Amino acid sequence: MKIDRVLRIGGLLLVLVILLLMVLLLLSVTDATLGLWERLTTAPALIRYGFLVVLAVLAGLFVVLTWRVLRRPTSTKSAPAPLLDEDAIKARVSTVGADGVDTEAAEQALADLAEHRAGEALTIALFGAVSTGKSSLAKALLPDADVLISPVAGSTQSVARFEWQARTGATITIADLPGLEAIGGELDAAMLEEARRAHAVVFVTDGDLSRQ
Repeated sequence: MKIDRVLRIGGLLLVLVILLLMVLLLLSVTDATLGLWERLTTAPALIRYGFLVVLAVLAGLFVVLTWRVLRRPTSTKSAPAPLLDEDAIKARVSTVGADGVDTEAAEQALADLAEHRAGEALTIALFGAVSTGKSSLAKALLPDADVLISPVAGSTQSVARFEWQARTGATITIADLPGLEAIGGELDAAMLEEARRAHAVVFVTDGDLSRQ
């Protein structure tokens, strides 16, 4: 308690000293200003008005610099590129194809998109680590499908597709992808291609997503 009281008294004395110094500084500046003004009133008009002009210029510069520092910075981010629709993508593919660029993969992707749209097909890819229940989820969604479910980790070694026909005629395909650990923790070309073709990619996990 004594130390706390000493600190408070010390802080009060420090504030008092600062206030006294500010008063002395104000008196000094006022005295210097009045003395300067008295000298200017007795000085020739050229010196008096020249000093006032210089003082006004310095004040204007201070105002301009203050405004530039305090104003909100304008955003320098460029506008995002507009999204391309299917017709624009087809036009670009046709243009680069005419220049000799291999566009077979892009044309196949556009054909697959058109086929999915025409046939009312929907593809859902199940993605995640091994033994998180991807195959069990596929079996629960499609009970009649021949889905391999095993307690052994990494039993799904390749992309497995299971289809279901809705009453409306639409075809729903569930793609069961291999677990990450089963393929060395990396995405191979087949998995990436399947994920890109899918209308939705569902990440299946049995724990905290932020853990790794």
